[in-house]
Amino acid sequence: MNEMKSLALAFMLVCAGCASTKPPPTSTDPAYEAALVASRSQRAEDVKKYMETGAISIVREQQLLTKNDCSRGGAGYHIILRLEAGGSVDQLVGREENRITECFRETFRDVRFQAPPFAPFYLEFCRGECPGRI
Repeated sequence: MNEMKSLALAFMLVCAGCASTKPPPTSTDPAYEAALVASRSQRAEDVKKYMETGAISIVREQQLLTKNDCSRGGAGYHIILRLEAGGSVDQLVGREENRITECFRETFRDVRFQAPPFAPFYLEFCRGECPGRI
């Protein structure tokens, strides 16, 4: 059940284009900040269509958000995946560089999504304090 809640939350975060006046939590990692800006510059419609046409199924079928127990104990996270033209994950950054981020890097290392509509293409997944789209 927690997996479904995480997937639903991730899907809503990635797809909904949530309007928020609350600024996203900050990070001292310039790679995370750059990925966040790039991700948020994508059209929400492009991300939603990509997720609906297979990406969310890959995440669900391979249990990528629960595999390896990356967020054990209910720990929160915000990770951003950068996909290359063929659908491979060529970068994964987290709001914090910690055990959770490293675990997700290992989990997503060999995952291949369908080719995105353009590259680089960014996907965000979040649990806990999730920054809204601004």
